[in-house]
Formats: sequence, C-alpha cells, structure tokens
Amino acid sequence: DSVVVPELGALGAGDRVVIGDGFYDALVGLGPVDGVPCVSFTSPEPPEERTPAAPSEAYLRTIVTGLAECHPLGPEAIADRVATARGVRPTWDVDEIAALMHVV
Repeated sequence: DSVVVPELGALGAGDRVVIGDGFYDALVGLGPVDGVPCVSFTSPEPPEERTPAAPSEAYLRTIVTGLAECHPLGPEAIADRVATARGVRPTWDVDEIAALMHVV
C-alpha cells in the first residue's frame, strides 16, 4: 500500500486530512508561515475519542521549551497553561512542569 499525501499548499488552516491508520496519520493545515505551507500531524482519531495519556518528560520538556521560545511568558505561566491539557494531570503538576524549563 502506498500513502498519498495531498498537496500541502492546498491545506488551509484547520483543514484535516487522514492519510492512513497509524498513530500520526492525520495532517492538519496550520496556514502558511512566510509563504511556506505548514502542517502538523496527529492521530486519525479525533482528540475527544482518544484516551489521554501522560506525556514523557522528554516530550513535555520539548513542548514547554518551544512555548518559552515563542511566547513572552514565564515558566509559571507556561506551566499553568500546559497543566490544563488532557493527559498531563494527574501525572504532572505545575511545579514539575515549570522545573522542566530550567533543565537543559
């Protein structure tokens, strides 16, 4: 079986295309950045139909580091925001999330 990937420039912001049945086989258009089409990938199952799972330390560190690089927010504000994501709590609390931004 071959996977057919759509023309990425044709995906508008919020458009979702499922290209398979693997864990990350749905593409979501993010809209262009500096004229370059951008997409993200996720599970073909809609989030509300999936059982949330706690992120690993490495994955969560990547998320909070990226947020810190892109937004003028302090560690506590980022931790508060991330802590509300499905699956993060009860495994991670706000202080643990904030501490990840101080470990590089």
